[in-house]
Amino acid sequence: MNLKSSKPQIGVIGGGVVGLSTALYIQQTIPSVEITVIADKFLNETLSYGAGGLFRPEVNIGTSKEIAEDWATTSYNHYLKLCMSSDANASGMQLVSGYHMNSYSQESLNNGLLAKLLPDIRDFNDNVRNLFPKRFKYGVTYTTIITDPRYYLPYLTNKLIQNNVRFINRHIDNLFQIADNYDIVVNCSGLNSKKLVNDWKLTPVRGQTIKVKAPWIKHFYFADESYVIPGRDYVTLGGIKQYGNSDLNVNYLDRESIWQRCTQVVPSLQNAEIVMDWVGLRPQRQPIRIEAEIMTDSDHNHMKNNLKVIHNYGHGGHGITYSWGTAKHATHLVQQMLSTNMSPKL
Repeated sequence: MNLKSSKPQIGVIGGGVVGLSTALYIQQTIPSVEITVIADKFLNETLSYGAGGLFRPEVNIGTSKEIAEDWATTSYNHYLKLCMSSDANASGMQLVSGYHMNSYSQESLNNGLLAKLLPDIRDFNDNVRNLFPKRFKYGVTYTTIITDPRYYLPYLTNKLIQNNVRFINRHIDNLFQIADNYDIVVNCSGLNSKKLVNDWKLTPVRGQTIKVKAPWIKHFYFADESYVIPGRDYVTLGGIKQYGNSDLNVNYLDRESIWQRCTQVVPSLQNAEIVMDWVGLRPQRQPIRIEAEIMTDSDHNHMKNNLKVIHNYGHGGHGITYSWGTAKHATHLVQQMLSTNMSPKL
């Protein structure tokens, strides 16, 4: 227990969308605690900042279908509420309709979870199908939420600051470096958890995108493995998904592939102004890890030290989509851990 305050001290490691969302959910749910966010990267330095932000959940990344559905539903309702609120502009939320197509089969486009959450999913008719290259024989249209991280991350940060959450810019190599300062540490460190807690289930998945100015693009487009996602200021063109590749340099063969694929689907993008290239490593884990752990470490005097930890990482390319739902889950574990001296039931 931190002797400087009678309130429980919660340290949240991670400055991306998962860490900030978790810190805010804890603060809003358990106002009796004091929270500190610790990270070596914030805002435009984080992986989250380069995301396209389109809400398109998958159910095969949770420990069960029911848990993944709960994460997605919680996140969707949170984003939809923001879309309809006075904070819509500040938080970077917008409802956007678009086209999701492929050259494989109509069945491969079926997403029962999206069908539950979004009321307007419908198959392509011939008029829509004829708008795109002939190889895309199958498709659906729907309206979903796009969260622009260039606005959402500062929005979350400002909400936390207003609620007296502290921020520390620091790289953590070992959780026991901060064990004396916090009653519970919430580990939202993403890919760094591979070393931080020796989780070798984590895999870097390299992504590369092109950000362009194309204000006439009002819809999103998914075509096989390519996508065009309109944000507030820029349109994101992708995508690249390379498992186990940790190269953060722009690959110009990948860049050309993205450009060719996206301009074939939306030819008007050939007139877009290229603003920047982005490369990031997504922290992929199957399943996403959200669980409590009592970690033990021995110091140089062979004294055993215990640290209460809640893990929340491994979202891969679904960090924004699932961030609020997994923040709720992690907060529930924090509540359980605060209420007992033992590890909570999972």
